[in-house]
Amino acid sequence: MQSTQNKIGLMIGFLVAQLALALYLYSKNDPMAVFTPNEPMLTFVADKVSKITIQSKSEDAEETIEMVKGDQGWSIPDFHQVPVANSKIETLLTTVGGFRKSYPVGKTELAAKQFSVTEDSYERKITLHAGEQNLGTLYLGKSPSFKKVYAKTPGDSSNTYAVNFNNYEAPLKKSEWIDKALLKLEMSAISKLTLRDLEIEQKDGNFTLAGLSDQEESNTTKVSSLAQAMLSPTYDDILGPSAEVATGAQRVSFLATLSDGKVREYTYHLPAQSNPEKGQEEDKEEEAKPDHYVLKVSDQGFAFKVPAYGIDKFTSAKRAELVQAKSAPTDSSSPSTETPKIGDEQGALQPEMSTKDISDAQTTGAVSYP
Repeated sequence: MQSTQNKIGLMIGFLVAQLALALYLYSKNDPMAVFTPNEPMLTFVADKVSKITIQSKSEDAEETIEMVKGDQGWSIPDFHQVPVANSKIETLLTTVGGFRKSYPVGKTELAAKQFSVTEDSYERKITLHAGEQNLGTLYLGKSPSFKKVYAKTPGDSSNTYAVNFNNYEAPLKKSEWIDKALLKLEMSAISKLTLRDLEIEQKDGNFTLAGLSDQEESNTTKVSSLAQAMLSPTYDDILGPSAEVATGAQRVSFLATLSDGKVREYTYHLPAQSNPEKGQEEDKEEEAKPDHYVLKVSDQGFAFKVPAYGIDKFTSAKRAELVQAKSAPTDSSSPSTETPKIGDEQGALQPEMSTKDISDAQTTGAVSYP
């Protein structure tokens, strides 16, 4: 009996040891086990990057955008050499440079194909260059969860990783890379702004309306708001140097006289599809509300696409709303409006009159009120 119990105990102990070993081996191979990322997916020095190519490829279509760094900063060569916002380039390089190889979520070519991170199919392919040297290529594919995408580099066998990224952070639409502050002028660079019969002068960091009478002063809030809109025109896209506009359809224009004496002219046109010469009532109603305007600036080599609301502040500006009556100065020497007390001409009581005397005088009418 004792021998049988010993055998059972040994068997149980052996079984427990097997279970412990199985759990240990499983944890070592568990794809969800804790893994500390360390090795970067791409190794490069951001300042050395001189060209970035972003592509997408599927069975239906391929798209590509290429941005190049020159002496004046980043630009898109095949898009009128339009300047790119340097901050967007810096953000992309910082983000991509921060990708680390965590535990792979896929280790086969089949998995890479399913995740869309192969040479034949990808959501994004980002290639970095320093001159003619390829600094690295990264494939970005489908999204397994919110703010994550599958990622793979060509030289890393078949390993696929998941990184914190959204593919829209590497847009293929060129207008999403352009510098939206390209036309912005600093206040200190301006001498005056001229819009129709309105002239706004800048002095010591303040905008005031010129040509005021002695009884008028600028409405500082409204004048400054109009001036700031003129200094930073809104636009959504670049249309190129040969953008067509409707014949004779200049909508509004204004001038910016710079502190160095140069003059920049801004002219807003109706787009070519809006023809003001049609003369039909139904057409006129449509023309009154175009979806955009074409902005041409005298010192720029291309035109800009401006949203319809982008010129409202210029077309509605009126002198009467930018001025106000000058406030009357406060004069401490003005005569008092208080009612004087009974007594002398300065309102003080006569010292020789008692309260009773005053009462009697009021009754007989000897004391009058001024």
